[in-house]
Amino acid sequence: MYFLPKTILKKIDLKKKGGLGVKDLWKMNISLMCKWWWKLERSEGLWQEIVRKKYVKTGCLHSLKKKPTNSPVWNQLLCIKDIYIAGRKMLVGQGDSTSFWKNIWICDTSLKNKFPQLFEICNETESISNNINKSLHTSRAHPRRSSGSTIQTQNYKCKVNKLNRNRDDAMKTRMSFRIWLNEDLQIQLRKIRDMLASFAVTGERDSPRWRWESTGLFSVRSNYEHLCSNEYGTHYNLIWKAKLPLKIKICVLLSRDSFIWFGLAAICWAIWISRNKSCFEKKLINSPTEILCSASSFLKYWAGLQVGQNKEELELSAAALLKTALHFHAQAHGDGARLVLLR
Repeated sequence: MYFLPKTILKKIDLKKKGGLGVKDLWKMNISLMCKWWWKLERSEGLWQEIVRKKYVKTGCLHSLKKKPTNSPVWNQLLCIKDIYIAGRKMLVGQGDSTSFWKNIWICDTSLKNKFPQLFEICNETESISNNINKSLHTSRAHPRRSSGSTIQTQNYKCKVNKLNRNRDDAMKTRMSFRIWLNEDLQIQLRKIRDMLASFAVTGERDSPRWRWESTGLFSVRSNYEHLCSNEYGTHYNLIWKAKLPLKIKICVLLSRDSFIWFGLAAICWAIWISRNKSCFEKKLINSPTEILCSASSFLKYWAGLQVGQNKEELELSAAALLKTALHFHAQAHGDGARLVLLR
């Protein structure tokens, strides 16, 4: 349940990015640790009960912070808390485990990110149930009766069936701001109220739903793929699918940022093929320039695996190498030998 030391991690990128297909151990470690958060919220057991009573007293994960008195294991889990929270969407029941502003629960992003100006000047940033309880105390001091809402005075919970005037008043009460709202901010506040029109607090427990899986259940694979989503390339898959020897594929991928290594890989592979023909097929090389022509053909073929400016530069390099090979071959064997070499 600890982070692996960075000194023992050697990052080898994904195949989609152009790497060797070995997973990034650091990101995989984070994904596995996120699973502990999921089990803490979704599962019931002895260790979940102990952790909740000792560390998660408020019920809302956003309020948890690292402390010197915490267990080292718990502090390590708190380091990746925000990564886990970004992947879940809360299904609100009682509202005691969901942050009104900071959690994703009523739309595809948090209200804090959707309405950052209102969040900065809002006085209440607590969980949904705490905000509702505040409004209930205000409603008890100044009672108003209206159809569509029920207030239970014993357990201080509010069940709202539909948005009405009483609910609007409660929203105004529990959402106070440090400054007067201008016209733009009032429009944003009305948008929040419209979003809350179909929302109702129930007696059920809040539960998370994993946004990066269609089933809504957490998986290490989906979390890992999300962490690596910004690193995927679009054209390196062509190199892996190309009919090239594995050694050449690896050399091309490792040299994808330097055309010098492309040329070296082409020449080395041309020498290797010529050597195999000489040893196993007894086909001797008539001229060293044959190797350069073969390397030029490899470069031209590999250029098709690139895109944009890289493809154009590699094609020009292949043409320049072929022109140089034919020039020196003609000087050594005459102008007529050029056609024989191309055959």
